[in-house]
Amino acid sequence: MTVSYSEYDNDEAIADFFTKTSAARSTCDARARGLVGGSAIPVEGQGNCSYSVYAGPDLEYVVQFRLKSLELKTETTTLARKIYGALVPEVSFEGAIGDDSKGKEPLYVYLMSRIQGITHLDFLLTHDFPDNSQEKVTWRKNFMVDIAGFFATSWNNPQKVDSAYRDQLG
Repeated sequence: MTVSYSEYDNDEAIADFFTKTSAARSTCDARARGLVGGSAIPVEGQGNCSYSVYAGPDLEYVVQFRLKSLELKTETTTLARKIYGALVPEVSFEGAIGDDSKGKEPLYVYLMSRIQGITHLDFLLTHDFPDNSQEKVTWRKNFMVDIAGFFATSWNNPQKVDSAYRDQLG
């Protein structure tokens, strides 16, 4: 499903991202194809601090290129997958491209399994919220139950936090 955002330009967001890094978009696309084969197609709705593509023969992967200063901690992604299971992609660090030159950052490369489905934003844009029809009230209730379950899963899997870190939080 392709959804267009009336006040968002994906190409502009991608161009803005590449002003922050020494790596070129073409290098990223080639790296994605080299990792998993097939095509590399930019994800709609790019983040401010990363460039993400769907990649692979069936676009079954996400390859994300993140600014070095905003690296993903693989121990965090591993823990999330342990807690949430298939709701979290498998993530692996695949190295870096670019360098720390001219005030620009290199990019860290991450390979992820692609989670199937539709984003909440795409769902909202497709279904013209906030209509209060009975059908949409049911959808929102289902969404809230799912979100509550997600948070309950976190609550039921507490992690030990170093007291020095906790003290820094205030």
